[in-house]
Amino acid sequence: LFLRAFIHPFTDSAIHRVPTKSTTQLRPNLHSILCSLVLEAEIACDTPETIDELGNILEFRPDRLGHAMLLPKAFQDVLLRSAIPVECCPTSNVMTLELAKHKSGSLLEGIRQHPQLRCWLNVGHPICIGTDDPGIFETNATKERLLLSKGWDLSLNDLANLELSAVDYVFGDRKLKVSLKAMIQRRMAATDSI
Repeated sequence: LFLRAFIHPFTDSAIHRVPTKSTTQLRPNLHSILCSLVLEAEIACDTPETIDELGNILEFRPDRLGHAMLLPKAFQDVLLRSAIPVECCPTSNVMTLELAKHKSGSLLEGIRQHPQLRCWLNVGHPICIGTDDPGIFETNATKERLLLSKGWDLSLNDLANLELSAVDYVFGDRKLKVSLKAMIQRRMAATDSI
């Protein structure tokens, strides 16, 4: 049995219908308490308000970090060393940061302006590709991967490897992860034979 906590430290709004908490309320031993309860935590880190808040988030070492686009250089390095997986929502990131604004509204050109994605892909930092507000941004999982493929010249094999590694960061038990990896590998094998 796995429980999941989504903590958004910078707003009072709920994410995924779970009440939020500020990182200033996170006690130093909270991570060990969560682990003992088999509770997994993802912290949305889209608009850090203070360096202290950001330091607290990275020190807490959540199981996943949401967005993490606007980190100062020193914290970018801390994140890379920590290997905390980042949940990246490409269309949402482009639209929220208005990355396509100066590119005639091109989503494709906007994703190429993403402040962190190139680095994460180049160094193999663990990332999970998701959709944030798919109804608002008119996107889905397939469109997000197509955008990445076109924006960063990723092959089908590159995308499959991203998916395979992302399974390691799924909030689920080992049996689920093994099953998901086997399904992805079967589909890739079927694609290779076409």
